[in-house]
Amino acid sequence: MIEGLDSCVALNALSLGNNKIKELDQVGCLRKLPKLNVLNLDGNPLCALDYKNYSIAYLKHLKYLDYSLITSDQKEKAEDSYKDDLVELIEKENLEQRAAEFERNQEEKMKDVKAANLLKVDKMLVDMLKDDTEQSKLQLLPFYNKFLEEYTEQHVNRLEKFKADMLALHFDMEAETSAIREALAEMRAEDTESAIGMTNHFLTVRKNAIEKFENMHDPTKQKELLKTLKSKLEASQQELMYHEITGLDSFGEMMKSFEITYTAKKGQVINTRQEFFREIEELETTFTEKIREEVQGLLSEFHDAPGGYQGPKLDDDLVILLQEKETLLQTVNGSNDLHVGKIVGMEDEMREQFNKRTTHTVETMKNEQREINRMRVLEIKSLEKETQEMIEDKAKLLAIPPPR
Repeated sequence: MIEGLDSCVALNALSLGNNKIKELDQVGCLRKLPKLNVLNLDGNPLCALDYKNYSIAYLKHLKYLDYSLITSDQKEKAEDSYKDDLVELIEKENLEQRAAEFERNQEEKMKDVKAANLLKVDKMLVDMLKDDTEQSKLQLLPFYNKFLEEYTEQHVNRLEKFKADMLALHFDMEAETSAIREALAEMRAEDTESAIGMTNHFLTVRKNAIEKFENMHDPTKQKELLKTLKSKLEASQQELMYHEITGLDSFGEMMKSFEITYTAKKGQVINTRQEFFREIEELETTFTEKIREEVQGLLSEFHDAPGGYQGPKLDDDLVILLQEKETLLQTVNGSNDLHVGKIVGMEDEMREQFNKRTTHTVETMKNEQREINRMRVLEIKSLEKETQEMIEDKAKLLAIPPPR
């Protein structure tokens, strides 16, 4: 059995000689290796079969078999021998490829739907009806399913538009976020390069000063040199700290501009969401009013018609329900209350998750910058401490207090 090679899609040469490969189908499994052009099967039990023609026909990228170059005549003969089988196989592979591509597209779509926080709203109507304990009673009403179908169709149509609008806004916000991240990365790279340049310049100054100190023999000049190095250290520290402050200011301006745009786009999402849920509430209200109106008519016909109810035969359970007028009206109202509660609850949940996600996006960028600046300040302080210790060590050699 040939196993464990499916993920080796870049494999171009494979030697399986002197193994126990018996079946031609095992060679067919190597079709999953699109770059395989060298194959050795010599010394296997399947060599007693038509393995050469089979291998050449089924492995279309193969150029060498058992270390012999495959000629055009061999290829033509092999493909002709297995023509019918290959047609069927290729058709099957194409179907599998299309199915796999469709599945990948669906997975990508679901990623976008999830990222845009649209997974649950997609099932809102199904969940509403599933959790509606009054459904079993309402389904007894002869007109209920007709109005429910109308309501479902209107709900689904409005939902599809909402999902399309929200996905477009989601992609818009993601593009804006990607743009600011790229701009910040570029700014940080430039800041880092400048800071490294300043630091390296001071390190060169320090190295030269220390070497010069060690080659001097005049304590007075050595003392002056340490004092000069101390001054240059202070100047370097001020320059590096000013560079960090300037970088923070630039970051603040970039984030301010981003947040203005980002907030405007958040507003579009909020408006789109509110508009959708208000329209869904209106659809629910219209649906309930139609049911309530028909129920009132049926109750009137059942209770108030002269000579009693004369309409079509009613289900026994419906008759029992109609006998309790207030119970039936409460059933209609209870169903509506549950639906509205689900709609409002879904809107609240979407609002909360959206606010959490957008806040996290902004705060993450700010926290990243704070951490970068914190680490840079630590590096600046470390450079200061290291240099100060070097100055103090040299001052001790002169038996003088370090320069201040």
